[in-house]
Amino acid sequence: MYPYVAADGNKYVLEDLVFAPNSGESFVSAGKVTVNGEVKSCTVTGRRNGGQLYLTVSVEAFNYEISVTYKGEDSMQESLSTYNITGMSGHAQLHS
Repeated sequence: MYPYVAADGNKYVLEDLVFAPNSGESFVSAGKVTVNGEVKSCTVTGRRNGGQLYLTVSVEAFNYEISVTYKGEDSMQESLSTYNITGMSGHAQLHS
């Protein structure tokens, strides 16, 4: 498991990720991710390779590596896709 570590030291899972990719082989998109009921801004960088979509989701000081297998939508237009978080890394935020 790759948790989001809050400022108070508590660990939470990423709950929802919303972003709008373009149809290209690679993209960068603004997004929103929910952590412990709080919606946070994030940046989603993606690349496609065959039937797989590989994402890097950057939220605050963390990068999450996610692979997505696209499986379309059901009759209620809910996603049938599956995902796997394959890695996490931290990065420094420098302020000028």
